[in-house]
Amino acid sequence: MDTRWADINQVTLSATTLKAMFKNQSEEIEAVKENAEHSASSRADEHVVSVEALNAQLERQATIFITELVEVKQAMRAQALEEMLSSVRMLLNEQFFTSKTFHRSIMAQLQTEKRRKRLEG
Repeated sequence: MDTRWADINQVTLSATTLKAMFKNQSEEIEAVKENAEHSASSRADEHVVSVEALNAQLERQATIFITELVEVKQAMRAQALEEMLSSVRMLLNEQFFTSKTFHRSIMAQLQTEKRRKRLEG
């Protein structure tokens, strides 16, 4: 289970790193946009369109990455919960077996006591 949490932490660290990369990319894109806006040529308009396309692509990639990250975390949680449920089932089965054994023992003692009283009485 510690390995899973380490994996979750690694995925979280990767997501944080990716977000920082996207932030840096966004800052660079904004810088390109500002430079293009100051230029009076038609080439500036082409840069703006390219930058917007790149920004949209980065946003789509970020959304996909975050969605996959959430799915991985949910799967890991589900697996951890399934393992916990399995452990609880095992414990309940063991307790049931123990209580059945205890019940049989008490019933045997009662039967022995009844026989003894009949023989005495």
